[in-house]
Amino acid sequence: MRSRGLLVAALVLLAAGGSVAPARAVDGDGAPPTLVTPDRASWLVGSQLDLDLDYCPGLNLTVARQTFSWTATDDSGSVASSVVVVPWAAEPYELSLAPSATSAIVRTDDWQTDCGGPRGFPDTYEVTATDPAGNATTNVVMGGAFSTIQQDGTVDSPYGARVSVHYVGDWRSVDLPTASHGTLARSDDPDATVELTVTALAVRFNPPAATGTNLALVMREGPRAARFAVYQNGTLVARVTPYAAHSHARTIIWQGPAALGDIFRVVRLAGRDPDAPRGGPLTLTLDAILAN
Repeated sequence: MRSRGLLVAALVLLAAGGSVAPARAVDGDGAPPTLVTPDRASWLVGSQLDLDLDYCPGLNLTVARQTFSWTATDDSGSVASSVVVVPWAAEPYELSLAPSATSAIVRTDDWQTDCGGPRGFPDTYEVTATDPAGNATTNVVMGGAFSTIQQDGTVDSPYGARVSVHYVGDWRSVDLPTASHGTLARSDDPDATVELTVTALAVRFNPPAATGTNLALVMREGPRAARFAVYQNGTLVARVTPYAAHSHARTIIWQGPAALGDIFRVVRLAGRDPDAPRGGPLTLTLDAILAN
């Protein structure tokens, strides 16, 4: 009869204009949430690089967008997530995210020590999942600080990962104000190839030490952008069509994980996007390589 009494009490409350509060999530086992995160941030493919002209005029700091996502589960069914950015030589700060967030996009610039020394560059990200009882799990995501390798192989950051650049075929360097550093490598050669080798990993000032990197190819997409394939240590990992109805400079076209010593070959492919113009040459370009 106890259940009937509770039902009557609820009906009386509703008749009086009240409401029945929903059941609160309860942590049944006292264990913290299960949190799954990537080792490091990825590059936001399709986004464009910006030039940070305010902080150090004339230096052309490169601003890029990195992203990472996570999954957090708990027996209570309720998990709140937060992300703290841990910079080098600066105080940590929390990203402005909803508690239900499962991903983040972070805008940061490449790691240089000009203009009076480094500022608070993100070095790692601490993702925390908390259940209703206050039990929490925190994982570290690497990849905040990054270096920009220019199309001629010049590395902007003394602390970032390094990638050597070797061109095969008929390539030329073109001055272009919209390129990330004012110069773009381009080729109309059907056999054009560029070889990239990871020669050093980033120096980290917050643990853990770097064990790999994510590379991004920054190119010019547009109606005459040539298709290409990416081979990693001889294995095909991607076929990419950087076609767009309108040209967009400084665009992240492809990204992927890499280890020290990995060799990437970017090889032009035959054919063209169905929407590409029928006449005229197609062009393979390289603006820069990003490595975190």
